[in-house]
Amino acid sequence: MARRSIQRGSQDVNHHIALNSTDDNGWYICKIDWSESRNVKVQVQERFAKPVLRVELAPEVFEGLSVTLICTVPVAKPFVQLHYSFYKDSAALEAVPGQDSVYTINAAAAKVYGNYACEAINTVYSLRKTRISIHISIKLPVTDAVLISFINGTEIQSGDHLVLRCWVREGTEPKFLWYRDNVLLRNSSAGYHVTADGGEQLIHSFQRDDVRRYHCAAVNEGTNNTIFNATSD
Repeated sequence: MARRSIQRGSQDVNHHIALNSTDDNGWYICKIDWSESRNVKVQVQERFAKPVLRVELAPEVFEGLSVTLICTVPVAKPFVQLHYSFYKDSAALEAVPGQDSVYTINAAAAKVYGNYACEAINTVYSLRKTRISIHISIKLPVTDAVLISFINGTEIQSGDHLVLRCWVREGTEPKFLWYRDNVLLRNSSAGYHVTADGGEQLIHSFQRDDVRRYHCAAVNEGTNNTIFNATSD
């Protein structure tokens, strides 16, 4: 923050600037009455750059896997000593002594969901720089797929409209696959179609040829191309 002091008994004016950031870069002049000084350029050199926060394995991780936050400063002047702090939703997190640039969540759970940031601190010059937060979300593997049918009454008649729904107990952004007599149905046809989210198959007019065994599978993908799969009976 800038402050101004006026020396008594003279017309000199001193303008003091605490050069805390490159925001103070620019051209400066002074004026006394109608007299104006020459321009003076002030260029502030950073002692260290803003930190970079990266996440291993990924900002979106499956429940039960570890998540590691790493805070680094890409550029710093020699002999600048830095300390680091981590925050979740603006609340400080307790760091491991001696490893304050790394924060590890050993078993990701739903409560880990939130916005994370890190701060690089130099106590000698009272400088603090923060990385814009990264959002971490937890994905749930698909489990317990069940095929549910919706018909009028207890029996389906020729010409009836039949809706089959693939329901999963939990799972983040599942993709659905449909099978008839264990053969994958790849595209909609004149007799049936699959909804946009893939969760329902609609048979417009049920016929004798539609009397088959149907089942569905729900899948989602984890890190390192891991595939989770749940299939209805």
